[in-house]
Amino acid sequence: MKIIVEFPSYIVEKIRVLVERGEFASLSDFLLLSAENQLLIEETDSHKAGSHSVLRNFPINDPQDVQTGNQGETSLELVTISQATLPTLKGTDDWIWGQLNRILPIKYAARLLAVKMSHTGEAHPLRKFAEYASGMARGFGLTLSYKDKALNKNKDDRLSIGFPIGSKTEASLNRYSSQFVGYRRKDGNLSGALFELALAGIVTRENVDAIELSAEGAQFAALENPVLDANEYGESLSAAEKEYYLNHIKSNVPGEILAFTTILRLISRGVDSRVDLDNEIISELGGNWTANFASTQRAGALSRMYELSLIRKEKSGSKVKYLPTETGLNWLEGFK
Repeated sequence: MKIIVEFPSYIVEKIRVLVERGEFASLSDFLLLSAENQLLIEETDSHKAGSHSVLRNFPINDPQDVQTGNQGETSLELVTISQATLPTLKGTDDWIWGQLNRILPIKYAARLLAVKMSHTGEAHPLRKFAEYASGMARGFGLTLSYKDKALNKNKDDRLSIGFPIGSKTEASLNRYSSQFVGYRRKDGNLSGALFELALAGIVTRENVDAIELSAEGAQFAALENPVLDANEYGESLSAAEKEYYLNHIKSNVPGEILAFTTILRLISRGVDSRVDLDNEIISELGGNWTANFASTQRAGALSRMYELSLIRKEKSGSKVKYLPTETGLNWLEGFK
């Protein structure tokens, strides 16, 4: 939809300077982000509450400012939930969906829910929370995208991976809402990262599904994160978060354990290319996995494992070779 809006010349000039400096791709990009910021402020009442906030200042493009965290743009309240949460839950027995390709966007959703629960003391309607979280995640992801560019991060290390920052806004928001938060399927089962990873569950109140963190989800949400809590943009997860995630899935998420141990065993045997990994995974798991499905699942698992420092990559031209890290090998030893 096209809307014609009249601006004073001095405002247009200031925006033009920002675009020319490379801080925004275009005038349209600036106006879209401005509108999204204001809508989120109005919808969440954060300007009235004065407490919970993902600070959504306009992105900067100065690497020095990004590295020193002068803007505080990615701060998100660090909370500990004192009220009761759901007990320990059991996660999926299957590989989680391959498009869940990063853990930071999952951590972000868990932290948002922790903040909500700390303020109200109760679970939140699932649909409303999923919509709220996806909107907040878009603003946060756009900020991270600018930081990725400012720091010249390579494709594998971009902090914005997984966040709903695509040009097709509605599709991106829906993807994050359904995949990184979750929903109840028509068959009654729960789908989405928070549920499949046993970080959250559902309580039903007056026939409305409400989402609530599990005990493990609350602990994971409360762990300090370099991006969310320290304005540091090197790695997406702290060492403590990586360790907690791996211990959690070992106890509660057999499907994620199956994915990680399968891939680590294969690449430890020298099966280190994408095509060979896909073929071996199909051979081992059998069932109805097609080549395309295996490729999606393998890509997502590798991306999460890379974020957790279980694997590393060696590139030669267009070819990528996957190798286990010492951390990955030591972790795999715990399953022998």
